[in-house]
Amino acid sequence: MPFCKKCGAQLDEGAKFCGACGAKQSDDAGASSAAASAASTIEETLKNISNTEDNTTDFDSQDINDNKVMAVLSYFSWLVLIPLIASKSRYARFHVNQGLVLAVVSTLWNIVFGVVKTVLYALFGFLHLGFIASIIVALLGLVNLVFVIFSIMGIVYAATGKAKKLPVIGGFTIVR
Repeated sequence: MPFCKKCGAQLDEGAKFCGACGAKQSDDAGASSAAASAASTIEETLKNISNTEDNTTDFDSQDINDNKVMAVLSYFSWLVLIPLIASKSRYARFHVNQGLVLAVVSTLWNIVFGVVKTVLYALFGFLHLGFIASIIVALLGLVNLVFVIFSIMGIVYAATGKAKKLPVIGGFTIVR
């Protein structure tokens, strides 16, 4: 079944125009349908991951405007302790919780990663296959990129005045 090359909507066989967006379809719509389908699948997955609960309406707009700096500071790893101690704002506390969960999870991951890395290098080094350990360690190291992305998302949410939970870890509560 072909897909629209512009919007990714499913097309009828031989359709010259997309029923969803009206885009003209070329004769090679079948060739581009796989790419459009893959792109729309990735786009849908990213939308689902970032489509988290938005609690902005629960907070006073004055509280949000006055405490954006503390909220942003919450996403710089263990600097989250500064707004944790210094701020009593509900908005800042929301972001402190998100930042604290992120800091704890990333710290725990880095401890596990360090142990796994040591074991892999010892085991594969003993077998003279250190390059395999290097490949595995590099792949596992990419998890840290997820933490960076989550931090950037949190900073953007806090700076724009949104009280939106982070994907995956946003449902956990440490601080109220």
